[in-house]
Amino acid sequence: MTFFIAFIYGLVQGVAEFLPISSSAHLALLPSVFKFPDPGIIFDLSMHVGSAIAILLYFRNDVWRLLNALAQIILQRKTKVPHGAFAINMVIATIATVFVVLLLKNIAETYARNNNWIAYNLIIFAVIMFLADYFWPNKQTNFMQSNISPFRAVMIGVFQALAIFPGVSRAGATLTISRVMGLGRQEASHFSFLLSLPIIFAGFLAESQEYLRSSVTVDFDLASSVIGGSFALVFGLMTIHFFLKFINRIGLGWFALYRIILAGLVLHYLVV
Repeated sequence: MTFFIAFIYGLVQGVAEFLPISSSAHLALLPSVFKFPDPGIIFDLSMHVGSAIAILLYFRNDVWRLLNALAQIILQRKTKVPHGAFAINMVIATIATVFVVLLLKNIAETYARNNNWIAYNLIIFAVIMFLADYFWPNKQTNFMQSNISPFRAVMIGVFQALAIFPGVSRAGATLTISRVMGLGRQEASHFSFLLSLPIIFAGFLAESQEYLRSSVTVDFDLASSVIGGSFALVFGLMTIHFFLKFINRIGLGWFALYRIILAGLVLHYLVV
């Protein structure tokens, strides 16, 4: 794999992972549009590592607070700790996501990984996302002191799991249901970004296990993997920063429009 191709994959992963436009759809379309080679599972894992590090770096203080809260709850048996409810709801949402992903995994692998379904998912969830953002008020709240209830956490986790279908978008799904549940854009975005960390980690473990169990020999290009992961990290940090800075001002409508345009191009040029 050339430096340029590794750079493009890292760029797409770093940007699309944290915007409501579906990174899986964009990564799946790259080979079809530009005739790029399949990067392989090792390269894919390296990009996930880059995305995870971006979240850890950007939200390092929040991650530390949440881990500290969980440690006090689990190890010290404390019932009331700062940010404890938020941390518990993060765990609840993650469990809900993993449970639903396990239920839908075979369906997604069998039916959803083609350009037709990618385009349809882009359109359907673009419309839902736009309606959710347009009709629900944009409240201004402190996300670490928010009123995210266990029920809301479960619903957000379930919607996050739908991102197993390319074209849905993990960020798009969580932002959509969060807005419907009454969260403001900023609060929903923070929760979505933090919630992606355990899911990226779980995906990394699952793909690593799949790789170790596989009897197929996989070519390992260390240089390309480092390049892809590094650019996923750099562009991930930039995307998180600017998204949080401007989301209250621009809303989700422009992202919905982009998804619909992309879906139209896919249906016109890539669907036989």
